Amino acid sequence: MTTRSTAIAPADRAGIKRSIVTFVVLAFALSTVGYTATIASGEASILLLVAPALAALITRYIFQRNLRGFAWQPPSLGSALSAYLLPFIVSGSMFVLAWVAFGYYTTDNTDTAVLQGLAVSATVGFLAAAVFGFGEELGWRGFLVPELAKITNFTNVALISGAIWALWHWPLILFAADVTDFDIAPAWFTLPIFSITIIAAGTVMAWLTLKTQSIWPAVIMHGSQNAITQGFFADYTTQEGNSAYYVSEVGALIAVAWVAAAFLFWRKRHLLPSDHSAPSRRALGVR
Repeated sequence: MTTRSTAIAPADRAGIKRSIVTFVVLAFALSTVGYTATIASGEASILLLVAPALAALITRYIFQRNLRGFAWQPPSLGSALSAYLLPFIVSGSMFVLAWVAFGYYTTDNTDTAVLQGLAVSATVGFLAAAVFGFGEELGWRGFLVPELAKITNFTNVALISGAIWALWHWPLILFAADVTDFDIAPAWFTLPIFSITIIAAGTVMAWLTLKTQSIWPAVIMHGSQNAITQGFFADYTTQEGNSAYYVSEVGALIAVAWVAAAFLFWRKRHLLPSDHSAPSRRALGVR
């Protein structure tokens, strides 16, 4: 199987590359306003959360003169459920491991209260996180991943889109860590570890997006991951000692687990359909 299509004309390939560059420039330009507002106000700016989505919509209109081309179709129930459960399996297993092996579990609540906390994070917390994550996902997985997949192979799609997503978080880590809860570990640790986690998780999300030809699995996984790592598991993990270095949103064990998951999905890149781009255009072969 070829890694990229030979049917697309050089001019069309150049146009796709220009649209990708335009999107990235717009996403970071709009986000700069959000970064500034977040740092100045001490509260996360809504513009920051929707900047990737706005950049995707603007770019689509610039190059197509319409907003068609986003993969809105719902995924299968199995795909949606897999996207939802993956963070519980990947990240959650590392928290439980740390609780058992290192004694990081801490709570004065009853078992019933703990189960209620899990239920809230898994439902209300998930829905809230998914809504906020949608603004990112429409940009990163709704636009960037399908466009990259038209001109390069899956390995490059995963690495490029993941690296851009990670870089997008850097100003928050460097200049607004206290606002975005990245201050649980120093920047010298958070930057590389969180970037690895983001690129690895982004690989899984890119695979799900291309496999299902839908943006929703990425939205679901984004919401589930944030809900459990910033919600339930964070609430019942001690903040004393070096626990944040191992199990937290920026923990090393979480990064290792997602790298392992990313490798497993990368090994299955041959299962991706040959027609995997947004519905409005014919996709290129991917491997």
